Amino acid sequence: EAGINLALGTDTYPRDFIMQMRTASYFGKVMSNNLLAATAAEVFSAATLGGARALGRDDLGRLAPGAKADIVIVDLTGGGTLRYGPVRDPVKSLVECGIGDDVETVVVDGVVRMRDRRIPGVDMDALRREAQEAGEGVWSRFQEWDPLRRRAEEMSPWSFPLTEGDGHAT
Repeated sequence: EAGINLALGTDTYPRDFIMQMRTASYFGKVMSNNLLAATAAEVFSAATLGGARALGRDDLGRLAPGAKADIVIVDLTGGGTLRYGPVRDPVKSLVECGIGDDVETVVVDGVVRMRDRRIPGVDMDALRREAQEAGEGVWSRFQEWDPLRRRAEEMSPWSFPLTEGDGHAT
């Protein structure tokens, strides 16, 4: 309405862009005290065209002649669950009910990068192990990087302490 470009992006938890769209929609509704605000169409546009505009790229964020052939195919059956329920409006269903795991195929600049939820040449189990090890390394050295010298447990406490006593996991 004000002519401001809204872009949606993510680099934090949850690492799920579809869930981030839903979160943006919820925040928009709550902050405006209006259940009709931050519609699925507005949030979807912020995630696609808005991001492209923020990058100054008119060849991204849309399916049109001259644009990059970047396409995401989403399974709106929810992997055989009832999470989506009956689908009338696919964009609204995606924003309100979808999760990243529903992404079935990804095409980047015309090249299929993921098919049937698998990325060719990527060993997901090995990648998960590597990511866990990297995370544990970061957490163990967190205090060195924090200007206030806090431990990882102070910045991101355990949901339930693993040991009795001071409330910190050891």
